[in-house]
Amino acid sequence: MFLLGLAVMAVVVGMVFVLYGLYLSLVETFPPWQAGVIVGGVVVFFAAIFLMVIVQQS
Repeated sequence: MFLLGLAVMAVVVGMVFVLYGLYLSLVETFPPWQAGVIVGGVVVFFAAIFLMVIVQQS
């Protein structure tokens, strides 16, 4: 169980870095507020899909 928790924490930290990199690459093209909205929308979209999968399985 400990290793599973550690793996989940590592994935979360990795996703934070990926999302931060996405934000930084978008800031070069868009204003910062638009880049934040795009990254936030992507996070909400994937969270909604993840929740729908969980609801379907239970």
